Amino acid sequence: MEWSRLAEPQPDGCDTAKILQLTRGRGYVRPPVNGERTCFDGRVPIRDLVGAFTEDQRRVLKPAPHDHPNIEKACALIRLWPAAFAQCQGLLESLSPFLDTRKTSTASSLSDQFGSFGQIAATVNDSTTLALAIVREMAHLKLHALGVRSSPAERILLNPLAETYLLDPRTGARHPMHRLVHTQYAATYVCALSIQILNGLAGPHPRAVAARALASHLPKLEFRAGLIRDHARLDRAGEGFFEGYFSWLDRLLGEGRAFLVAAEPSACRPESASVAALEMGRVRPSRLAGVHENTFINETLLYVPNKNLALSLNSSARAVWELCDGNTTVIEISRKIGRDVGYSDAELPDSLTGQVAAAVVKFHELGLLEPHEHLAPKIGLSDGQSR
Repeated sequence: MEWSRLAEPQPDGCDTAKILQLTRGRGYVRPPVNGERTCFDGRVPIRDLVGAFTEDQRRVLKPAPHDHPNIEKACALIRLWPAAFAQCQGLLESLSPFLDTRKTSTASSLSDQFGSFGQIAATVNDSTTLALAIVREMAHLKLHALGVRSSPAERILLNPLAETYLLDPRTGARHPMHRLVHTQYAATYVCALSIQILNGLAGPHPRAVAARALASHLPKLEFRAGLIRDHARLDRAGEGFFEGYFSWLDRLLGEGRAFLVAAEPSACRPESASVAALEMGRVRPSRLAGVHENTFINETLLYVPNKNLALSLNSSARAVWELCDGNTTVIEISRKIGRDVGYSDAELPDSLTGQVAAAVVKFHELGLLEPHEHLAPKIGLSDGQSR
């Protein structure tokens, strides 16, 4: 078996076949469909499984109707990624749908508490987050079948459980390598489906959810990939698996970044009349309400729901963005940033002010700031002549 072909879902289904072979070797037998309502073209029965839920989960999660329309909508979205759709048909023993009574659009899901391979539960409040939850849990199922579990891994990983790594620098949380790999692999499946949704014929809402998922996950994928490359101890199967995984991840990161609009001050040039007004300090830019921010390490990703727009800000652009508070003029923003890099107000270079002004104009053009007359695009001479 080519372990390098197990990480990414394969069009010929060879990775699914290997997973099923491993599970059967442990005595697993998939029960037949017995007249239940099904999804994934009749291959996956819909069942009620609540025994493994905690008391807290039972208080907020209630069984959903087996004919809930979001189930079929979620399957239709996964069908945009044919290899993953076929893998769902092969690996999922059952789907248990629930409604989150808190009416949140964020999906809750689990797959490792029922005692039988292939059983997953997920909330169906939103069809797109349900689709992402299903492929996320399928990723966990694959790793469990390959032997990457909470107990010492049977194969792929050799790291002892006592060794922990910084999973999220913002919280300081440290976890063993197997959990880091599970988190990374599940997020990779989520991003892969998100890209398929954005590439496909999905409607505005699924595309918006997919774009937001990419904006949230991409920087974390890159961070955790570095940890895995540097610290994962692998057996021969693991070497092959991660060779294929990193090849897949590199493609996904490139495709995902293509959906993020870069907004960097260095790429903006003050070439409009509105920039001249900005440099005179007459504008106090204000961030638009409703823009979602995801900051990880030195990168900030913004997502604008009503525009289906995701933007990546480097540290310089983020410094400008954070000071667009509606109270600070562009000149004052420039001075504050200048002080942070060692300039006195008297030494502030014109080029820095120009870059700040151009960044603010760019934010406004992208719909990230409250409307302002001096920020409207006015490319051309101040007397109205064209050039």
